[in-house]
Amino acid sequence: MRQMSLTPELVALCHREEIDPGPSGEWTQLSDDDFRALATRLAGEADAGPLWVSPTVR
Repeated sequence: MRQMSLTPELVALCHREEIDPGPSGEWTQLSDDDFRALATRLAGEADAGPLWVSPTVR
C-alpha cells in the first residue's frame, strides 16, 4: 500500500486568504448586561453537575 506524505509544499497549495465578512446581521450582539443576566439565569437553573451549553445550529 502506498503511503502519502503531507509536505509543507502541498499544504502551501491549499492555503488561501479569506476576508472576514463580519456579522451577518441575522444575530443581535449581546451587551455586557445581557451576558450577566444569561449567566445568572444559567447558574440558577443548573444543578450540582456539569453545565453543558449546546449552540443552536441552523
